[in-house]
Amino acid sequence: MCVLVSIVYCFCPLILAMISPCAKWNTSGITLVGEREGGISGGLDDSLFYPNSIFFHKNSNTLYVADVGGTLAFPLNGSTTAGINVANYSGIAVIYVDDDEDGPILYAAVNDIHVCRIEKWKYGASNGIQVGYELRYCTGIWVDQEKNIYVSDFFRHRVIKWSVETNTTTIVAGRTDESGSTAKHLAYPSDIHVDRTGNAVYVADRGNSRIQRWTKGAQEGVTVAGSSTNIGNNDNTWITPNAIWFDDETSVIYIADGTYSRIQRWISNTSIGHTIASGFGMYIQIFISTKQTLVLVVFNYIELSMLLYYQKT
Repeated sequence: MCVLVSIVYCFCPLILAMISPCAKWNTSGITLVGEREGGISGGLDDSLFYPNSIFFHKNSNTLYVADVGGTLAFPLNGSTTAGINVANYSGIAVIYVDDDEDGPILYAAVNDIHVCRIEKWKYGASNGIQVGYELRYCTGIWVDQEKNIYVSDFFRHRVIKWSVETNTTTIVAGRTDESGSTAKHLAYPSDIHVDRTGNAVYVADRGNSRIQRWTKGAQEGVTVAGSSTNIGNNDNTWITPNAIWFDDETSVIYIADGTYSRIQRWISNTSIGHTIASGFGMYIQIFISTKQTLVLVVFNYIELSMLLYYQKT
């Protein structure tokens, strides 16, 4: 059924106002922030040093970038090219931006030595407030419609959910301190994505070279892309899935392959993916903007950093 729906989307994306699963993308990216090799600058501030995470806030049309020196907000309305420092802290690893009655609110996973904490930065605040309990090392964060916070606990091989209502933490994917390749295990999970219903968590199971879907209350995950027994750089394999994006409208999964520097698109219930963008450097995070039909990618180099976007042809 999902494959049939995807075929329909391929033929009428304009009517449905969404990104077609069959959309063609430019083969080269455009620098948006930072500076490329050879001194090619982006249209915004070029002062990035080593970005860890990005988040595109659709309601305000703003790109948030967690850099080594702090988290910057870049309005994409053309009014300014400079980034606004919204969280002046250097240890932020991954970010998520949600909406609050007072404006955008930043959730940041801060990795210190042997410990990770989640901080909530209200709009205009000079300091963040810790929420939930401390973890080992965080590599992914998501907030659902009920304001529950999901975090991938990398070295403990699990994804946890912190309830803002009950102030309790539950495991929604993997087994605590158990690394493995079976359906009930994860191995060094990196990025996560929660669907808009809150009923499924998609996990980039980095150590197993696969993408797992864990439904609410499930004791095991289901592999929806990749394989723990077959790794490589083919259309159906990779080594290190760094980041994922799940399109709720079409059930298409976009995967950032850090080892082979490519973005792959997997249509639901298929056993093979298609490379839609590639280039030098390491893809750290991917973000799809349905409104602007952009793919935003973080590139990390030894001496330069940039954000690129690939636009549909």
